[in-house]
Amino acid sequence: MNIPLNIDWQQILLHLFNFAILAAGLYLLLYKPVKDFMDKRLDYYQHMSQQAQESLEKAAQKERAWDVRMAAADEEIQKKEENARKELSRETDQMKAQTQTQCERLIAQAKENAEREREKILSETKKEAAEFAIQAVEKLLGSTAEKSLDNFLETDGECEHEHDGA
Repeated sequence: MNIPLNIDWQQILLHLFNFAILAAGLYLLLYKPVKDFMDKRLDYYQHMSQQAQESLEKAAQKERAWDVRMAAADEEIQKKEENARKELSRETDQMKAQTQTQCERLIAQAKENAEREREKILSETKKEAAEFAIQAVEKLLGSTAEKSLDNFLETDGECEHEHDGA
């Protein structure tokens, strides 16, 4: 065969066949394992990224849940504080009322005791005054009676002397 420019088709086909074998060998030995490795690595990192994103979302959900719980806990704490304040106020008012009642009772007892003491003192004072008055009257009567008797006797005796002398 006469081929222009000395091109041998058999030689070209052999080169193409060698190239195909080389390409297939390189594809099977280098490209495919490297591509599979890169795909696996890409999948691994995408999976890690996806897990990280899911973890972030879970963390965000937990944070929101905690915020809700904390808000509920804060409300509950405020309610308990308010109830405690009300209870304390009620107990304080109750204690004030009890204290007021006790004070009134003590004051009433003190007034009763003071009134009894006053009556007792007045009674004793009246007795002492009566005794002093009796003693004073006795002294007064005793000295006055003696003087009156002496005066009477003196006066009576003078009258007799006057009648005798007249």
